[in-house]
Amino acid sequence: MSFAKSIIPLKFQSDRKLIRSISTIIIIDFIVIAIAIAFIPIFHFIDFVEGAYIMFYTSLAAIGFLFVMKYSENLNICGNYFTFQSIVVCLSMMYFTGGIISPYLFWLFCICPVSYIYFNPKTAIFWGGITTIFFVTFALTQIFGYNFEQQLTPTVLYITWTVNFCFALFIFISTIRNFRIGLKKINAKLKGANVQLQNSNEELERFAYIASHDLKSPLRSVISFITVSYTHLTLPTNREV
Repeated sequence: MSFAKSIIPLKFQSDRKLIRSISTIIIIDFIVIAIAIAFIPIFHFIDFVEGAYIMFYTSLAAIGFLFVMKYSENLNICGNYFTFQSIVVCLSMMYFTGGIISPYLFWLFCICPVSYIYFNPKTAIFWGGITTIFFVTFALTQIFGYNFEQQLTPTVLYITWTVNFCFALFIFISTIRNFRIGLKKINAKLKGANVQLQNSNEELERFAYIASHDLKSPLRSVISFITVSYTHLTLPTNREV
């Protein structure tokens, strides 16, 4: 995580929550680069040329993300770039590896939680909607009879399923962890605010008690003075009667 933090532009390093989210994305980006580079020779070996080219493109796009973040210093641009490239790669691989039964469906499902790490809720919902539309399109296409060719051999398919499942699991765990850490910090802030409010209430109660106690003697004097004055004013009238 410290290595990922060193890549984050100084502009974002004042916000701890932002650092945590961007660090997670950078780690995911490095994992994508490692997976893509590892599968290039494997796909060449099984004559899955399209897959090798897509993985090569994936590695370049993932490296490009680091440059986009460094030189744009704009989270919207970075997030949209990352999400768009992820969708392009996922759909391309799904087309050549069985459609909705492709092991790269895991990558497509990961786009939603990653969007919620990076974007505000409106933008995350937008990308989640786009992802859903593409998934439904693939599903309907297969339901109505189109068969996407599976170009992975059984052994490579099992390896890809395992790697992609572990990758997706890491993303979901990271997302949940980020939400939990954020929730803990919010709860800690609320708890601190409640303690301060309770202390303020106790101080107000003490002040009210002291004030009411200190006002008793002057009030007694005022009441006594009013009583004496009233008695003094009414005495001549009583004599006249």
